[in-house]
Amino acid sequence: METKQLGSVKRRRNVIAAGVIFIVVILTIGYMSISQSSYKSISDLADVNKRVKVTVEGTVEPVLKGTYTLIVNGKEYYVEGHGSYGVATDSSGKVYAVFILSGDNFAVLALYDVGENTSAYQLGSGLASNVVVSGIYDPTIKAVLSGPGGSVELPYLEVSAILKGCHSSYEQGVGTRG
Repeated sequence: METKQLGSVKRRRNVIAAGVIFIVVILTIGYMSISQSSYKSISDLADVNKRVKVTVEGTVEPVLKGTYTLIVNGKEYYVEGHGSYGVATDSSGKVYAVFILSGDNFAVLALYDVGENTSAYQLGSGLASNVVVSGIYDPTIKAVLSGPGGSVELPYLEVSAILKGCHSSYEQGVGTRG
């Protein structure tokens, strides 16, 4: 009888050990997939022909210097350029970050509603040269940016989150002023 109980205890230990190993393997795979995930490039949007939610990576073009007028889908914004980004204000006083993201021979104008985050994310510190954003891309909507040197029409990306590349906001901490 003691042999039966001893065998049962060993079996339970083996099952528990296998379960722990399984959990560790699953957690490791999950962590690796998150930390090593790759994003679509901005240039991949060139082949998109319908409105879609996207997460894309692109190079921020440091071209926004001076004052501009931006028109997106009939709505007008006043833009003050700061190099890698601009601060756009609509007629109601709502504030947005605007920047141009590029990839291989393709670029979009990205507009991010900073809303309540104006003080939390110090826009004056700028963006990294490469950023990852998520949002809605609609190839039928064009953004027209007019200012110093003429105007440019680009496809429009409505950004809902800046996932990587807004480095200064991470360094400062939420709700702090620089």
